[in-house]
Amino acid sequence: MVDGTRFRRGRLMNDTEQFQRRWRLYQRLSRLPEGESLIELADRFEVSSKTIQRDIATLRAVGLEVVEVTEKFGLKRWRVQPDMTRVPNFLWDEAVAIYLGRKFLEPLAGTIFWEAAQRAFAKLKATFKPEALSIIESLGPLIHQTSIGSSDYSARAQVIDDLMTAIEDHKVTTIEYHSLKTDAPRPISVQPLGMVYHEGSLFLMAIAEEHGQVRHYKIDRLSGVDITENHFTPPEGFDLKQHLSGTLGVYGVDQDQPLRTVRIQFAVAAARYIQEHTWHKSQTLEPQPDGTVICILQLASLVEVESWILGFGPRAEALEPPELRQSVADSLQEALGSYSNP
Repeated sequence: MVDGTRFRRGRLMNDTEQFQRRWRLYQRLSRLPEGESLIELADRFEVSSKTIQRDIATLRAVGLEVVEVTEKFGLKRWRVQPDMTRVPNFLWDEAVAIYLGRKFLEPLAGTIFWEAAQRAFAKLKATFKPEALSIIESLGPLIHQTSIGSSDYSARAQVIDDLMTAIEDHKVTTIEYHSLKTDAPRPISVQPLGMVYHEGSLFLMAIAEEHGQVRHYKIDRLSGVDITENHFTPPEGFDLKQHLSGTLGVYGVDQDQPLRTVRIQFAVAAARYIQEHTWHKSQTLEPQPDGTVICILQLASLVEVESWILGFGPRAEALEPPELRQSVADSLQEALGSYSNP
C-alpha cells in the first residue's frame, strides 16, 4: 500500500491486458445498477484507484456513459447509465446483417466476448416480428461456413476465462495437459503469454518453466488450470504476432533462430490456387514459363510448411532448403509404403 493506493507489484501492463480489464470493468458496472466505489473496483481488479480512474476516463472518452453518483454520507460510486446498457438503434438491414453474421462469431465461444455476443443476438432477435424473423432465418443457409476440424469451446468457458485471468495478471499457472506424445495428462508449470486462434482451434502460448522456451498448448487438450500466486515478468518486448512471424502456424521459434529461404514449386494444376491466396507475409510468387509457380517464403520453423507441402501431394515440390526437401521425400516414401501392399 502506498498512500492508500494498491499497486500491482510495480509491473508495467501491456495494451492487451488493459483492454481486457476495461472490458471486464464495463461488464461489471453494466450489471450493477447500484455501481461500485473506486476502492471496491481497485480491490476487485487488483490495481490502484488511479488505474481505475484512468480506465473509467478511457471508457468515457470512447462515448460510454460511466457516471459518478454521490450517495448518502458522501459515498461516491461509479455506474453505467441505464440507457447505455440497451441495444442501440439499427436500421433494419443493419440489424439483419449483424444477426445473420452471428455464425461467424462462433469461434469466440468460451471467451470473454461470447456471453455478451449471445445476449446481443438475443436482443436483436427479439426486435424482429415473427413474420420477418421467418424470412431472415431463411436467408441464413444461403451463406454457409464450413467447420471441418474446428473445435467447440462452448463447454470450456471456465478454462478459457481462467487462462485469460492468468495472462492478464502474469501469474504462473499449472495446466493438466495431455499431449499427443503422452499416454495420460501431466501437470506442466507455465507462464501464460497469450492465446492464438489457428485453423479452428485455440492455442495457449506460454513459457514452459521446465525448459524456459515459449511453447503452444492446444486448449482441447487441457483438463485443468490452477493459477498460482506466483507472478512472472514476461520477456521484454514480447509480441505474439512477431513471435509467430517466422512460422506458417503456431510453432513458435526462439528469437535467435535465423530465417531460412523456403522455395516450393507448384504444378500447373495448383498454380492458380496458390496465386489466389496470401500464405505468409514474406511470400514471393514467381510464375514460370511452363505454367508452374515457385513460392518463396522466409521461415525459421519448417514443421508446418512441410505438412502444408505434403497436403498438395504430387502438385508441390520442395526445392530448398535441402533438409526440408529430404524430410518431405522421406514422408512421401513412408506414405508410399502404406500402399505397397493391397
